[in-house]
Amino acid sequence: MSAETFTRDGDTMVRWFWWSSWSTERLEEWLEEQASRGWHLEKADRLLLRCRFRRGRPKKVRYCVDFPAEVSGDYYTLYSDAGWELVATSTGWYIWRAEYTGDRRPELFNDVQPLIERNNRLLLICALGLMSQLWIFLGPAREWFLSTTVGNIVLIPYVLVLFILVAGAGALAAQTQRLRQRKP
Repeated sequence: MSAETFTRDGDTMVRWFWWSSWSTERLEEWLEEQASRGWHLEKADRLLLRCRFRRGRPKKVRYCVDFPAEVSGDYYTLYSDAGWELVATSTGWYIWRAEYTGDRRPELFNDVQPLIERNNRLLLICALGLMSQLWIFLGPAREWFLSTTVGNIVLIPYVLVLFILVAGAGALAAQTQRLRQRKP
C-alpha cells in the first residue's frame, strides 16, 4: 500500500510504500510503475519503506527484490556483470534494477528454486517468531496477560503480531506452492 501523501522537491520525490516479505512482487511492480512515470529509485530507508526518487525520463526498468542466504563478493559481481544495478539494501534485503527495451522483462533468477529457498528461509523466521511468541503467551506471561489491566492492553497488539505472523507464514507457503507448480 502506497501512502497517499508524498513530498516533492523539484526533481526528487519521497513516497512511503508498505510491503511485507511475502509480497515482494507488489514492491517490484510499484517501483516499475514509478520508473515508467519518470521517477527512478535513488535511495530507500533502513526498512525499505520510504523511498526517494529522482525525476528522469520514463523508462522500462525491471526491479527485483532479493533476500539471499549468503552474500559474498561473487553475489554482487554475478548480478552486476549481468547488467543489474544494486539500488538499495537493508536488513538482508537487496533491491536490484535493470533497464530494458521491448516486451521481455529481464529476470534476476533463471529458475524458481532460489525463490523457493528464499521463501523457506522466511517461513523459518516466521515459524521461530511464532513459536517464541506462543511460548511467552502460553507460558510464564499468560497469567499476566489475562489478569492485569496492563496485560489486557498489551494483549491486543500482541494478538495482532501473532495474527500477522500466521498470515505471513500462510502467504509464504501459498506463494511457495505456486512457485513449485511453475518448476519444469
